[in-house]
Amino acid sequence: MAKIGAAAGAALLLVILLIAGAAAGVASLVSFGSDSTSATLAQAESGAMTGTSESAVARTVLAYARGQLGVRYEWGGDGPAHGQGFDCSGLVQAAYAAAGITLPRTATDQYQAGKILPPGTALQPGDLLFFGSPQNAHHVGIYLGSGMMIDAPHTGAVVRIEDYHWPDYFGATRPTAGR
Repeated sequence: MAKIGAAAGAALLLVILLIAGAAAGVASLVSFGSDSTSATLAQAESGAMTGTSESAVARTVLAYARGQLGVRYEWGGDGPAHGQGFDCSGLVQAAYAAAGITLPRTATDQYQAGKILPPGTALQPGDLLFFGSPQNAHHVGIYLGSGMMIDAPHTGAVVRIEDYHWPDYFGATRPTAGR
């Protein structure tokens, strides 16, 4: 049997847990090897996590992002295809590129490029979540459903799933091919 790295092993374990959790309709507790952060992934009652209410773009974006779980954070990183880890906006840019949508490179530019959702709008899987301020978004994540996002949070962490309810959350966008 081939040896795999800790990050790849953690990502594989997460995929297995997600599949098992979706089949059983239960919540899964996800822990990433050397990363001390754990996140509880609650199954969306609407079926958003299993794809029944996701658009084709959102399914592609989320499938790509899920495939990066466990990849190390690297500031300015564009991902393993470039011999690097990901930072938050690099992950978002690559995930949307996989769905055929071109986004700018930085979180602030990504916020300004998307269809900005009015406050109180129900989030949908694939929406982008922004932290900081509209003039200086210092973080972006991809909404999964049930209050959870996939993101590349900071140095020393890996691409992971976590709750998006951070104190500096300020808004969301819904990127489309036309905007």
